[in-house]
Amino acid sequence: MHPGEIASIRYLSPSDLPSFQTDYHMAHGDIPSFYFGNIFGCYSSNQVQSMPLQELSLSNSGLNSHMVIVEDEEYQLNLAEERRKRRMISNRESARRSRMRKQKQLSELWSLVVHLRSTNQKLLDDLNRVIREHDQVLHENAQLRDEETKLQNKLKNIQAEDKLCSAKSRRNLLR
Repeated sequence: MHPGEIASIRYLSPSDLPSFQTDYHMAHGDIPSFYFGNIFGCYSSNQVQSMPLQELSLSNSGLNSHMVIVEDEEYQLNLAEERRKRRMISNRESARRSRMRKQKQLSELWSLVVHLRSTNQKLLDDLNRVIREHDQVLHENAQLRDEETKLQNKLKNIQAEDKLCSAKSRRNLLR
């Protein structure tokens, strides 16, 4: 083993998260924190300190850092997959709520259509009734005008006959 090489790394084990042991030490030298800054994902440093650690033995080959990066990438992929699943569930729920709102609005619109059609039918019935009554009134007016004309003609005839009778009776009296 060469100076500066890492013989082992402690990492978080998702299967042991409920246990709270504190066992921290590094085998050879300090590992720069900037390199492992996101290996713990969404956990804060306080959470990481209270979580159990397991030792991962690494060989002396150049694969040491590669294995850590691969594990970090796998962890990041798992986090991304979890986020994607949560987002998908959230989107499904949002779509369900949207469909329910749309269905409610459609139902309300259909109720309004039924109400407006009913009101429209009542108004049409009332309009037709008023038109029929108007036609009847016009017909009655025409009949009454005809009757008035006939009666006025009769009256003129009677008045004319009355004048003739009066003139005849005056003539007869004068004779």
